[in-house]
Amino acid sequence: MTQRAVLVSLFLLYWPAYGQENKEDLNESARFHSYSSWALPNVELPAHVIAPMGQVTLFADFANASEKGVPLYLVNRSSERLTLNSQDGDIYLKLEFLREDATWQRAQGHIGSGCAHSFGARHLDPGQHMKMSGYHPATGIPAKIRYACYGTEVLISNAAQGFYQPEDIAFSQNDTLTNSLTPSALNQHLGLGDVDPRYISWTDRIAALRLVQVLGGRSGLKAEVEKWRDELSAKDTLTTVESEALAALPVLLAGTWPDVTDPEKLLRHCIELLVSPPKDKTVFGSPENVPSLLWEVLWELMMEPMLGPMLEYPPRKRIPVEAWQPVIKLAAQRLLTLDDRSREMAMKVLKYDRLADEFLTDAEWEPLLLSGVERIVELAATSISRRTRWDRLVELGSKLSAEDQVTVLYALAKGQESKVNTFMDIHGGLRYPEMASPEGKFWQNCMKTSPSRVAGAWHRLSSEMNTVPPYAEELNQYLLDDWKSKISSWDQRKEDFELKSEGDELDDTLDFVMPRINFNGSSSYRYAEDEYASRGQWIVLLQQLVTNRGYQVSGSDPFGAKNQNSREYILRKLAIKALKSLGQPVPENIILEVKAEAPESPAVEAAKPE
Repeated sequence: MTQRAVLVSLFLLYWPAYGQENKEDLNESARFHSYSSWALPNVELPAHVIAPMGQVTLFADFANASEKGVPLYLVNRSSERLTLNSQDGDIYLKLEFLREDATWQRAQGHIGSGCAHSFGARHLDPGQHMKMSGYHPATGIPAKIRYACYGTEVLISNAAQGFYQPEDIAFSQNDTLTNSLTPSALNQHLGLGDVDPRYISWTDRIAALRLVQVLGGRSGLKAEVEKWRDELSAKDTLTTVESEALAALPVLLAGTWPDVTDPEKLLRHCIELLVSPPKDKTVFGSPENVPSLLWEVLWELMMEPMLGPMLEYPPRKRIPVEAWQPVIKLAAQRLLTLDDRSREMAMKVLKYDRLADEFLTDAEWEPLLLSGVERIVELAATSISRRTRWDRLVELGSKLSAEDQVTVLYALAKGQESKVNTFMDIHGGLRYPEMASPEGKFWQNCMKTSPSRVAGAWHRLSSEMNTVPPYAEELNQYLLDDWKSKISSWDQRKEDFELKSEGDELDDTLDFVMPRINFNGSSSYRYAEDEYASRGQWIVLLQQLVTNRGYQVSGSDPFGAKNQNSREYILRKLAIKALKSLGQPVPENIILEVKAEAPESPAVEAAKPE
């Protein structure tokens, strides 16, 4: 995983619960930051710091503790660079104490950040060390203490006698680090995220709480649940929903609250609720009544294996790959019948290529390809193309609408993305079938029937792959023919008319065409002579569009923008912008926008270039 991916993932992981930061009763331990110094040479390391050769050591200098904390030394005497993620310079070093059951527990809170700029990487090369301070209560409950890194590396210090504060433990049980072990969808429904709890229904809150109990590791939530119970009990009158919630809370409090998180248990529970929901539909806050929450939880659990290797401490259970088979199968089987939110989450599940390729056959993808739902067609086409089943994809794609055929064409062009772009071939890994082959004829048909849509797809391809899209010259000619035909039919109109999708089509067309005909633009590849020759034809077409009568009606603007309910002559706007980019003169006083209720725009014959 790249450093950027690691940082983005950390932000997404810790951000959902950053609402803890806004509490007025912020905990002192959570406010403490172990700011790391710049890397220093080990030759300057104090002699009493114990750091054996050949390894990375976190040394806590308890003998020199002060009101500022315990001096901590992170020493790299290995042969590898150490990369640590940090938040505002803090590498997530937290105080721990030894419990009576011989396990270690965090005794320091953490406040997340809602700003992506807070997160960065700290590097420590061999032969260097960093110095920082560890949180060290002067009083409290005596115990053996140490420091541990709750970030990308397993770093644990030496131990000594010290103190911990019960209120620090209480805070840590519902802080950002603890919340990060729970799917953010559950945190949000419990009011622990950035959503105001007043806007969360009691039904959703109880449903999330039931799932958290199955997951485990959140016994600290009991104090929060007790607050909910007490707040409802203190009200003079309750709604029906509040009464049902108040009845459910004591039962939940009396239930089992496992100390250890078990994501696989939660996964199997979600599947069971989706496949065989309980017959009793009257249980208040039953998660099966919120299927979108179950799918969102499954998707977030799926992301855990990706995030997990970054956060090695504290150790926690992993979900075995084979446990995902029923999830993948169910997502494919029900995708077309799910509600919008559930479908969105199920599609994210199916986009995890490793598991989809592990458990889904081609036969299970094909009905989704033929569904006629654009985003589902795209997902299925991409997956089938990735498997190099291009002949079959062409066969099935030929049965689809023109719009969906372009989606299939895009997937065919990208092919199997495992092919490395060496930049020795101007097509850089994109597929380039023979035009006489069945697939080539499919490509040609797409370019002929939907040239503007293909242009949009090709523009996206060239941006993503930094290369020349295949058959660009042929597409350029199809675009010219298509726009000549459109303009010819429009020239017969004597009055203004409302456009359908032509504005978007011209936008896609120009995105593809302009880099090829604009001599002043930069390009990473050489253009063919016939592409230069088409420049004059495009200029003529654009000049004709400057006086086009087609318009689109602007939608209502909820913020009361002055252009709401107006007619926008979008083809004129795009043509004028393109001509100016090409260094061509444009007529003045061309009307680009008028109020919808105003009379049709006056003729612009006088403005036409001679």
